[in-house]
Amino acid sequence: NVSGLDPGFAYETLVGTHISTSSTQLEPEQREQFFDELRERLAEEPWVNAVTIAQNAPLSGQRSAEMRVEGQEELVSLVQARVVPGFFETLEIDLLDGRRFLDTDDADSPDVAIVNEELAERFFADRESVGGRLREPDLEKGTEREFEIVGVVRNAKPQDFLAEAPAVVYFPYAQHRY
Repeated sequence: NVSGLDPGFAYETLVGTHISTSSTQLEPEQREQFFDELRERLAEEPWVNAVTIAQNAPLSGQRSAEMRVEGQEELVSLVQARVVPGFFETLEIDLLDGRRFLDTDDADSPDVAIVNEELAERFFADRESVGGRLREPDLEKGTEREFEIVGVVRNAKPQDFLAEAPAVVYFPYAQHRY
């Protein structure tokens, strides 16, 4: 019965693994370099079609955080995913509006986000979501980090294969260092 369900991403030939560098003595830049090199080396293998990296694998535990959606005063809990450029293409998650992440979406560029269609429909039903803003409060500093929505992707189930897709915001990994 489960094989008839659509998780929103291609999984038939997907192979995943968990690699942690948190117990190493590597600095954040060295950790990023490790994953960049791993991705490049795996992509060179003849049996590999595509390689991607995400903070958490699909259908595993995902981070949620309170954010403020443009036009809303209250904070809402959103599933957050940190991914590298090419993530949506590799998992065949359709882009519905806007653009995907680029290699230039790094720590030196303006903060951007991509949202899923559930988030776009729920919070931007009466207006364009691309170009909209999300804000993440930093309670310790009393500030908010602002993200421009640059794209909308098809719903994919990040945590539970059987549940409806929650509102998800994706961030480029390079803008969210360790």
